Amino acid sequence: MKLIDARTGECRGNILILDNPAESPSRRLLTIHVDQENWEMLEAITNFRKELVKAFRDAYGYESQRLLDVLNSVDECIITIASYGRTDRQLSKDNERVSTRNLSAVADRLSNMIVGDLSLLAVHTEAERVKKEHCISIAPLYFFAYVNAVWHYALNSTSYALRVQDFRNTLLVMADSLRPDAS
Repeated sequence: MKLIDARTGECRGNILILDNPAESPSRRLLTIHVDQENWEMLEAITNFRKELVKAFRDAYGYESQRLLDVLNSVDECIITIASYGRTDRQLSKDNERVSTRNLSAVADRLSNMIVGDLSLLAVHTEAERVKKEHCISIAPLYFFAYVNAVWHYALNSTSYALRVQDFRNTLLVMADSLRPDAS
């Protein structure tokens, strides 16, 4: 995920297209424009990511390719979630590709990455360090700051999108029941 222009809210990254979190997603590079609130959260996530990578390198003496791979996958989930609620929906047909079902699958995939891949990596790496040096580092604090920002953004965005979709569905059912030919 790359944040390009704060003034216009322009961001670029790979979105994930999938209906089921267990399937292999297809990826599509997409440029989107988000509102100020989304920009600020994406900026916070990006900054926490940089701090986490730096803390990891400082604490453990190396930059983990596995960590970078997981963070890149998290970025793809975040940009996919952001693309669902972007402000330029009417300018592109790509919004049809990020459906509510896709949004739900991506949120589930993100959850599995954080709980499975990222958490296990952080705990395992810190445990190895503690065995050798008999003290803990501050890297886990950066991990929690990053995860907190990601969870906050993903859960709020997904919850809002699903509530809006549910509201639309309810209105459609109500409108359909008011049709004169409805039984």
